Amino acid sequence: CGDGLDGAYALDVNSQQQQQQAAIFEWDDLVTNGRAILTERLKQGWIMSSENCAGVNCKGTPLTGYQGGPSSCVVCGGSGSGFDGAYTALKSEEVIAAERELVT
Repeated sequence: CGDGLDGAYALDVNSQQQQQQAAIFEWDDLVTNGRAILTERLKQGWIMSSENCAGVNCKGTPLTGYQGGPSSCVVCGGSGSGFDGAYTALKSEEVIAAERELVT
C-alpha cells in the first residue's frame, strides 16, 4: 500500500500537469499572435472598440469590428463574451450554457 501518488495515478497527474502547461503556452501564443493580428486589422481599416474581451485569458484585448459588422477578439476569435471562440474548446456545452445564464 502506498501513498496514492505512484503507479497509474502518478502517470495521470503528470499527464494533467503537462496538458495544463501546454494550454498555458497555447494561450500565450494566441495573445502574441493577437497583437500582430490587431495591428494588421487596424492597417486594413478595422475599428478598435473601447470594449475589451471578457475572456480571462485574453488579458483585456480590445475588440475590433469592420464596417459595422460584429465585434470580435483577435486572441480568442470570439465575440468578446469569454464564452465563445477558443473558450468553447475548453468547456463543455453545459458549462457554457450555465455561464451564459449567470451573466444574462
